[in-house]
Amino acid sequence: MSTSQVLQHLYSLDTSSPDLLRYLYYLIQNDDEDQYLSSLQGSELTRLVDFLDGALDVIPITDDVSRRCLHKLQAICGRHKILPSSYNIPGDLTIIDDDPVAFGGFSDVWEGTYDGKKVCIKRLRITQQTRKVIGKAFCKEAVMWKRLKHPNIVGFIGVTQKPLRFVSEWMPNGTLTEYLSENPGANRIGLLLDVAEGLTFLHAIYTTHGDLKGPNVLIDHTGHARLTDFGFTSVVRGVNSVLVTEVQGYSARWAAPEVLENGDQNTREADVFAFGMIVIEVFTGSHPFSEFTALVAVSKIIAGERPDRPQEPGLTDIIWDMTLRSWTQDPAHRPTMASVVGILRECSRSCTPSLHLLTSTPPEMSVYDAEGSTSISVDGKITPSKPSGTAVTNHSLNLSTPIDREPTLLRQSSPPTLKGYLQKYTNVVRGYSTRWFVLKDGTLSYYRDQEDENISSRGSIAMKTVVLKVASGSNEQRFEIHYTPSRGHQIVQKWYLKADHPVEGTRWTTMIRKNIDWYKQKEQRELASRMSESSLRAPSMRS
Repeated sequence: MSTSQVLQHLYSLDTSSPDLLRYLYYLIQNDDEDQYLSSLQGSELTRLVDFLDGALDVIPITDDVSRRCLHKLQAICGRHKILPSSYNIPGDLTIIDDDPVAFGGFSDVWEGTYDGKKVCIKRLRITQQTRKVIGKAFCKEAVMWKRLKHPNIVGFIGVTQKPLRFVSEWMPNGTLTEYLSENPGANRIGLLLDVAEGLTFLHAIYTTHGDLKGPNVLIDHTGHARLTDFGFTSVVRGVNSVLVTEVQGYSARWAAPEVLENGDQNTREADVFAFGMIVIEVFTGSHPFSEFTALVAVSKIIAGERPDRPQEPGLTDIIWDMTLRSWTQDPAHRPTMASVVGILRECSRSCTPSLHLLTSTPPEMSVYDAEGSTSISVDGKITPSKPSGTAVTNHSLNLSTPIDREPTLLRQSSPPTLKGYLQKYTNVVRGYSTRWFVLKDGTLSYYRDQEDENISSRGSIAMKTVVLKVASGSNEQRFEIHYTPSRGHQIVQKWYLKADHPVEGTRWTTMIRKNIDWYKQKEQRELASRMSESSLRAPSMRS
């Protein structure tokens, strides 16, 4: 089947069709695709990019076909300097004040309104001569940004192409440093966790930030941190050497040594290094190496020197150890952002996290330790706790609190509860289907949709009979549940499940493990109780 035939078949499909993924994959893999798609022009080209954009609306971004389709759409839009129709902002975009509210090295920011809501309008500072040069990068980054839907990433609204502007959600609390200056009592570990969660999401979909620094961390109306300006360095590189020097010089304080020496900053490891510098900003309220010029800071980073440990309260030994690891000169020895999230979640509960930070070298290993990193309340809901601010002086135990040797899970009258959407593998033809899952009273059940929860489930498993297996290298995003349907049944059944991103996957695997452990502890307690009763009933032996 030719690329032309594949396209015509795709156009005839509804976006809910089970054939959509199969034909999209065929389109991506077809050898003559590049030559044919490059020849498309006018309405046919517009039809193609609009179709791919619509398909991406219904396919989870973590799906392999979705990622390939996204990269293909980026390439097409960049090559032809075109964007899908849904990206364009119509004429009711209004700038509130003629004066910008912020200036950057390569853009100016205005406060505006669109569709009755306050928005951020970022206009690239370019000339007629440089417009064509950066058009490709602008289109590619716009395509990516629209797909980055996460609580810790500033939401994309659209673009205008004359003039060239990005329009995004308005963040009323300003930048990270501005917010900390106005709110010295802010939950700093919570802010770090927000940044780490956003980076983990980016890395999970095989993209990077590329310019992580305090000014690119904004605070929303709820006091949570969100990332912005990811990928903008690739846009600004096309403008002119003066702007590039200015922007990169300012960002150098956060840059990894390999970035400063080789110029390549679009790596996960470089993001991790920059996150370590964010730790400095969060606890000091100042830029890293603030006492030195940018040039001196660059020389220190390349030479292996790092900022001194801040003395502000709340920066525990464990968080500082995590920061030092993120600054390792060799990129391969830095932790993954997913493991950093695990550490910070534990710290937010004032518990001692595992110090086993995985590097990016062994892909076959799972990101999180068996107990995961979520906080579970009495009713089983996942909630982050406020940090106590107590410094931990021992890396194996938190000696600031007494050790409670009572099994913690058995304090709950029933095992923890969790609800949410997961993807369940159906068959070879249909692949994965999104279903509503409920983990409650020791049973995992799934339904067609959330509204069907009060109707009979489509399947259920008792947690005390299951074995959980996490797919190698999946960051706990893909996992299997093995079980036997009934007592004495010899054939092991399996559910193949995956979450939309690793953070959700970790929540589910953590809860499932805690359910399994709850029943194990219950059985151990009951066994110990029976043995105790037996020993009391047994006649005493006298010599």
